[in-house]
Amino acid sequence: MILLVDESNRSIAEKYLAKPNPFACRILSQLLAYGTGERFLEHWVQLEDNKPRAVISRMDGNITIFCENVNDELLEFIEAVGYNTILADKELFPQYWSGEVLMKFVLSLIHISEPTRQEAIS
Repeated sequence: MILLVDESNRSIAEKYLAKPNPFACRILSQLLAYGTGERFLEHWVQLEDNKPRAVISRMDGNITIFCENVNDELLEFIEAVGYNTILADKELFPQYWSGEVLMKFVLSLIHISEPTRQEAIS
């Protein structure tokens, strides 16, 4: 079951996110900084047997996921709520890390960061 995080269940998500993981840290910092109820930021917690198994945040359409394993419910939920980008563990979500998508991302970063000088382009 995936629930929207609000003040009544926020502590469940916070305890699960208190782990040394960059995705957990990102989501926890959003939750601590903005709380619940903001229109631009939503958090969900996935529960199995009343224990948290994943926490998902969507900030301005960009999803961050922290989980230790992936199941069909989580994948279907991500597709149902929609996203612009997904930030998650590459090992757990290989379907979002195709070479073509990764190459487009790398190329757009290079395009943004490289100087626009003629000698650098030639």
